[in-house]
Amino acid sequence: LAMAGRPEAQPVLLRAALEAPPSLRAAALRALALGAPGAPCRGSGATVRSPTSAPASSPVSQPGPEPTAPVPRAVWLGLRDEGLEVRRAAAAACPLLGEAAPASARGLLRSRDFELRAAGARCLGAICDAVAVPALIALLREEPQLAAIEALARLGDQRATAPLLQLLREEGPAPEEDARLAVVEALGRLADPAAAAALERELSHPDWRVRLAAARALGTARRPGSR
Repeated sequence: LAMAGRPEAQPVLLRAALEAPPSLRAAALRALALGAPGAPCRGSGATVRSPTSAPASSPVSQPGPEPTAPVPRAVWLGLRDEGLEVRRAAAAACPLLGEAAPASARGLLRSRDFELRAAGARCLGAICDAVAVPALIALLREEPQLAAIEALARLGDQRATAPLLQLLREEGPAPEEDARLAVVEALGRLADPAAAAALERELSHPDWRVRLAAARALGTARRPGSR
């Protein structure tokens, strides 16, 4: 990991990602993942209506032909490794797959492993794949994990408002504080006036971080009279 970000280290990391024992392969893939894209998605924080006719998911085992470029190829092969540690590390580097990243990430959402599902969600947010919004919402309804919440916030599609609001008003134990904070922050990034009433209720939450996030979110929800 200490070699990550140094251009002269990439050949060494690539060789390790392809040829080293499993633990070193995983470490090399994690180092490569640190160079994955992460620029803000265009349209984030505003209403984004993404197409719904494209396929919502595609198996990881069928993302297209094996890439020829060295880094995508190392990640592509890592996702097919028999070892879970290597697959998890490759999943973290999923944005580096280029054109194969969306299909691979949507396939990861269906994995039986929590960490792989989370990596798939993070990848879809990192590559700004608006087509994946329905798949991310489906994942969120099954398990309110932070990765799905943050990916939906990053994509900025207001179709995520309703399922996020549901997490704030579900009967029974409230979401864990970190998850609740992430939901409130996500609603702020979506800037949907429909979330204003729920955000106002969060102003009285016992956790000061949630109250602060709610106050900031209300500034983007633009509901007249909100304080």
